[in-house]
Amino acid sequence: MKRSLLVALLSVMTVAAGAQKHEFSRNAIDIGMGATFSYIDMPEYMGKKAFATGADFGMRYSRYFTKEWGAFLQGEIKGNSSPSALYFNKLETLENNQYTYEGFKTGPESPGRLFYGIFAGGVYKYDIGRWSFIPRVGLGVTEYHSKNNRYYRIPANGEENKRQAVIVGRYDGEYVSSDSRVLPAIKAGMQFKYAVGEHFNIGADLDLTMFMSNSECAVRTYNTSYDPVIKDIASVIINMLLFMIPSAVIEDYKSTDLVNEIHSHKIIPPVPSVQFSIGWDF
Repeated sequence: MKRSLLVALLSVMTVAAGAQKHEFSRNAIDIGMGATFSYIDMPEYMGKKAFATGADFGMRYSRYFTKEWGAFLQGEIKGNSSPSALYFNKLETLENNQYTYEGFKTGPESPGRLFYGIFAGGVYKYDIGRWSFIPRVGLGVTEYHSKNNRYYRIPANGEENKRQAVIVGRYDGEYVSSDSRVLPAIKAGMQFKYAVGEHFNIGADLDLTMFMSNSECAVRTYNTSYDPVIKDIASVIINMLLFMIPSAVIEDYKSTDLVNEIHSHKIIPPVPSVQFSIGWDF
């Protein structure tokens, strides 16, 4: 008798717990990878922009208080840059093809950005069969890193003696060779999920990160002089001894006097991205 009661009690508790557990999943973890699509301001020409793209990786934890409403915590890494060929082609067009452009051998030769961010906010989930549609909005901070673009500007007629070096960097009361700082940001997104099992799902994310900051840039132009420099002694010796290649001198140029410096306002534009994700609801 006691055994029967115990079995019955355990059965009722199991059924009740199961019903409570499967009423809705209170927790969700999503991991996604994708691409960013944006633009980068061209400080050389105020108001002009260059297309930029890059990679995007994120991980998000969501906690639901009801079947529809919840909160999320998200960490992410985003990056984007403007391809050198595209950036230089646009510069050539803006300069009426009077100059050609060549990147520094030591790089970087075109502008790019990297973001490490953490965000928290609210989510709403709407289910239709196996599909879930989940808009979200939140606030957070990003650690922003921007690499300066450095390149040579050469007259289209090939006059190497008039080659100039152009270096673009952040200006904050004084010239700063790199731009690294923490920025507040707003996050908005929409996730589409499809359940492939009781707990697992696949999905796609449309995401937009908006930064509440901007900066001022300095564009410096220098004359250059030809400055042959031995770059890699070991490879030079090997090439000369084994292959009889006289590569002791690699062409290089040294910046000399400052010709011009202009300041321009640089906006940190919103960064939209598309991610494909896998998730676990429990």
